[in-house]
Amino acid sequence: MTGEAQTRFCFITQPHSISTSSEVRHSDISGAIAPG
Repeated sequence: MTGEAQTRFCFITQPHSISTSSEVRHSDISGAIAPG
């Protein structure tokens, strides 16, 4: 993903995580792909 795509993805899944670090972003992406 590009930076822009990641931002949009996080906005859809976790709107409050936009301003957080890549550490949280990575966690959000993993959780969204494999929930639970």
